[in-house]
Amino acid sequence: MQLNDLPPELLQLVISYLSPSSSFAVALTCHLLHDIAIQHVWEAPRTLALVTVGDRPDARLLRGTDKRTGWVASKVRRAIGIRSRKDEERVPLSLLKARRFEFYASFVRSLVLDETQGDTLSLDLVNAQLRHLRLSSFPSALPRLRELTLRGRPVFIKSACSLPWHLCSLSYVKVSVQLGLLRGNEHTQPPGLPATLTLLPRLDELEVMRQRWKGEERGIFDVLSKQFGESLKLVTLVGLDFDARVLRPPLPALQDLNLMIDTDAHIPPELSMLALKNLHLMPIDHISGSQAFLAALDAPELKGISLTVGFLSALEPWDHEGDPPERDPLLDLLSLIARKWPRLTEFSLHISEMHRPPLDLEASACWSLTRLRPLLLLPLLTEVDIVTPALVSLSDADIATIAHSWPEVRALSLRGAVGERAASWSALSVLAQLPNLQELALPIVFRTPSSPIPSGWFSHVEKLNMGQGDVAFPDHTAKGLNALFPSLKTIEFDNRPGHHPRGDEIARAGRLMRLKLALEAEPEVRRRREKKLPVNPWERSGGRIGTRESMEVGWPR
Repeated sequence: MQLNDLPPELLQLVISYLSPSSSFAVALTCHLLHDIAIQHVWEAPRTLALVTVGDRPDARLLRGTDKRTGWVASKVRRAIGIRSRKDEERVPLSLLKARRFEFYASFVRSLVLDETQGDTLSLDLVNAQLRHLRLSSFPSALPRLRELTLRGRPVFIKSACSLPWHLCSLSYVKVSVQLGLLRGNEHTQPPGLPATLTLLPRLDELEVMRQRWKGEERGIFDVLSKQFGESLKLVTLVGLDFDARVLRPPLPALQDLNLMIDTDAHIPPELSMLALKNLHLMPIDHISGSQAFLAALDAPELKGISLTVGFLSALEPWDHEGDPPERDPLLDLLSLIARKWPRLTEFSLHISEMHRPPLDLEASACWSLTRLRPLLLLPLLTEVDIVTPALVSLSDADIATIAHSWPEVRALSLRGAVGERAASWSALSVLAQLPNLQELALPIVFRTPSSPIPSGWFSHVEKLNMGQGDVAFPDHTAKGLNALFPSLKTIEFDNRPGHHPRGDEIARAGRLMRLKLALEAEPEVRRRREKKLPVNPWERSGGRIGTRESMEVGWPR
């Protein structure tokens, strides 16, 4: 049997199959003769590099597994009724293919049909096998299927939903519809999308992406509220001019909502979502729509709020007519969030660009702790992620205030261009005392060598991001960071150019890279010193390296 004899859909399913509830994984592999076999992977199944359909597998995937693969292949033959060569000659080839198809399909628990990845729904080869097995449809050949994901254009989604999926015991169904994202003219509405969704036995996650909504969202939400209200947990709707009034019908199971809100013209006065836990809003260049949506929302169980803003000008307190600003949009937004949800645990704010081109606004926007102060009233925050192209000016005293206000924070990220003030050793020493902190991202500038670290110090920080920071003494700073964060595994930087001349930026990048190399080498240095092995070029050379050469590589003589 050749590898390509099986339909591409089924090959993709079996190749991508990894059971989330068991350490047993099934992956297609093949020998030099392209015979299909099943390989059992017992240790770390998710690290297996799976082969692609029709390609010769890497020989390293089969190294040391010949005996195991041969044993499994014999079990496959016995499972489909082939116990000897006489049986192989007696069984017709068409029936042999059908039995192998049935055997492979019996392992599939998660099915993904993705038109964007080249999947098609030409099931002619599958139907030929089904006739031999006396099965009525493709879903009937998947007895263990539990998760179904459909992704593509409306025509593809309609064909996929037309299959009798009610024959499977599905526990999770996700549908992602993409409309008009690649073309500028979007003149048709989703062809029968509400009627298509009614063909599914259940729906747990829905994603619809288009350029502009034209009223068809009402029909979609009528179907969602009437048929899938008890199972629908996540909804993502991307597109301009979305009418938020369609959200008023109850969706009692809805827990995650992702919306693009660009105007406050279609916001109802009240919105009740009692089970909502996570909200993600995506304004472009006006924050008024998102602010009106948050003001109307009644969600007592809300734990996480995320905002992805297109342009920084949506949050800047500048009046376009030249008058002095009266209100700060960012301050008003954060004050509203802190007032309505004092038990919020996650907050995220990402800003993509500086300003929309037609607006001639100053590019020297600076964010200080004063503009972020409403967030300090949320003591239960465990994850804070703020990314802005503006200057972030936070002194060591500001960082100490943040650490005092968020004692339970696990991931703290305040990324932006380095302003007049930046965090240093004093700020890191305060943050290192937080018991749950594991991820830290701040614009940090190390102008001096590390300060003395108290004995018995222990911090759980594993990931550090310095943003567009700088370091004056890379080698000494590496030792200080290893002493301050003994669990540190990863250090990252923002590679985008800052506000300094090009030559200074190149020198800064070199210092940061030297700091990273020194941090990676520090554990090896400690290990060598414990074993009394040479740890620097001068020791390895037996004293034959000079003082100047030793200083050039960064090792003291």
